[in-house]
Amino acid sequence: GALSAAAAAAAAASMQDHDSRAFRWQIGKACSDGISTLGVGASWKTVLGNKVFHPKTGVYAWEIVLNSLELRQNTFGVVLGVVPKEYKNTQSANQPLGWKAVPGWSLVTGTGERLHQSGGLPYSRNGGFTRGDTVGVKLDTDNGMLEFFRNSKSLGVAFKGIIVPVRPGLSCIQSQRTSLISPSGGLGGINNRSERKSSSVGAASGSGGGDEGGGSDGSDHGMLMGSGIPL
Repeated sequence: GALSAAAAAAAAASMQDHDSRAFRWQIGKACSDGISTLGVGASWKTVLGNKVFHPKTGVYAWEIVLNSLELRQNTFGVVLGVVPKEYKNTQSANQPLGWKAVPGWSLVTGTGERLHQSGGLPYSRNGGFTRGDTVGVKLDTDNGMLEFFRNSKSLGVAFKGIIVPVRPGLSCIQSQRTSLISPSGGLGGINNRSERKSSSVGAASGSGGGDEGGGSDGSDHGMLMGSGIPL
């Protein structure tokens, strides 16, 4: 309900104020506080994170809570993942991240599919998410891999070969509502060094083009462990 969503937003804000790995959504039409997103109307709205994650700078993890997921008019609902750092919202042309010509590597919460400048590609064996679920994202910049989670359980590595600087992104439509938790504390333990790597299951190669860059934009070099085992 509204109270739990407010509590989640307050907790996320507190974590973000004290952790250099954290990011917030940029303020815009779909986000007024950096934490909560709201879809309005029949057009896709996209929000981007305020930090860039560079190659070879460790592992970053975040989650969103699906406070509302309305799929009666559009089965995609909420789409989230990462986009190249050069991406601008004007590129979306009223389409979600990763859809066909739109740049990005993303998960479709409504169907459980994944997108990388494509239509829906197979991914989650158990289909889409439902209202109240938590969607986790783990970006391993040391190995160029992107992995998604359902309620802290890994769906397996969705993409490999992401070797460009990226920033988090989320697209929503209609009356979808989400709350950001960044950094994530629910997908495993965070260590100071990258001592273990998650297994690669059902992964698809990403695009290797673009400027590789360097550095972590002030973010920590933590490693978050996931099981890498599909549901």
